[in-house]
Amino acid sequence: MAACRAAAVQADDPRVGEELACWTGTAAPIGTGLPTGVLPDHPAQTTVPGRDFGQAGTLPIGSGHDQAAVYALLFGDTDEPVSWLRSGEALSAAWLTATTLGVSVVPLSDVVEVIHTRQTLRRLIAGLGYPHLVLRLGVADPEQTGYVHTPRLATTPVVDTSAQRPV
Repeated sequence: MAACRAAAVQADDPRVGEELACWTGTAAPIGTGLPTGVLPDHPAQTTVPGRDFGQAGTLPIGSGHDQAAVYALLFGDTDEPVSWLRSGEALSAAWLTATTLGVSVVPLSDVVEVIHTRQTLRRLIAGLGYPHLVLRLGVADPEQTGYVHTPRLATTPVVDTSAQRPV
């Protein structure tokens, strides 16, 4: 399975571990990163492996299996920045729609970050395009309460609109 192979390759790369530690640890700048409340307290029983964050969090994982989850692949005609941008726009629209419908979205980027698994995905879609991102779509456990949300930066220091002309 491509996701298992990607996880194994990334587990052997110390740079991946360093990056994960940066945005899942306490050293992340305020308003960024992943707090322990959104990291699983143990690996979930899933068809496709989840990302190993290098540390356990406090998010309780149910005992069920994700057999009802659906996986989608965002891909584009080219493997160039403009195509990646279009996939990002598609992700934004899909995520907003999913949220409206009560569907959770988990982006799985590691499987497209490893060249071998990226090529495997390309073959799976018969060369119709270039894989950009895998999405896991599911419904959260209705019994689970107390979800922790990831932090958000204020838009003012991040988005510079000074070059925009007034409309």
